[in-house]
Amino acid sequence: MRPGSIRSGGRGILALAVASVLIFYLIQVVQSLGINPSEGGQGPDQQNPFLGGGAFGRQGLLTLQIDVQLTEDSPPSLTPLSSQLVEIFWESFNIPAGETRTLSVSGRTDDRGRALFRLSPGNYTIRVDYQGIDANETVIIPADVRIYAIEWVLSKTTLSSYRLEFRDTRGDGVVLAGETVTMIYERETLVADPRVVELRVNIAEGGTRKVSSLDVVGFINFEGSSIVELTPVEPFIVSNFNPENPPEAAVYSIRVDV
Repeated sequence: MRPGSIRSGGRGILALAVASVLIFYLIQVVQSLGINPSEGGQGPDQQNPFLGGGAFGRQGLLTLQIDVQLTEDSPPSLTPLSSQLVEIFWESFNIPAGETRTLSVSGRTDDRGRALFRLSPGNYTIRVDYQGIDANETVIIPADVRIYAIEWVLSKTTLSSYRLEFRDTRGDGVVLAGETVTMIYERETLVADPRVVELRVNIAEGGTRKVSSLDVVGFINFEGSSIVELTPVEPFIVSNFNPENPPEAAVYSIRVDV
């Protein structure tokens, strides 16, 4: 073999070794930044760097504490909601794909109604869905706290009397989803931010049966009276509304305290 060929091969091996070392250090830098290229919800068993697994030993992570509670005014009570699903969403830039993706983690509350997550400082959207009554709350978690606590409070207000106004435009005795229903009621303390109204009727066997859930599309509170514009989530039969025995109405609102 010629001497020139030996020198050329040596330079090729050296260049390959240098490139390997550079790639190794680049991977270490990416991992130290906490960049997660995977997409979708993950559990602790998948070693998600934002929840559980090896994350607890990393510097820069903090604890997000979410307490989920239900308050009722009839009778007055405060109940921690256990086994309630809590979802966390955030945006992350995916280096290999060159695009921003939405990532998520989730967990359930314990007997105290509390869910804990280990996260890096940043912008997050928190979602809690209680029997179809949900809210998304966007928060900015700063880097100068160890525990960032949030109270997610679902309030249930039972109405003793109210009036519903709707039109059976087709004459078939059914109010469809998307149509408008107006609720009017008077109360000493009005619901500040109603989200959903649930209607239930008494049944012969005892207890109640759900008639429909109605989403709030607008409301006005003034001088002890409230006018609430609603639209049914599920169609309901007009004959369920007996003026002498109207369905029980529960107004739900959501308050998020940071």
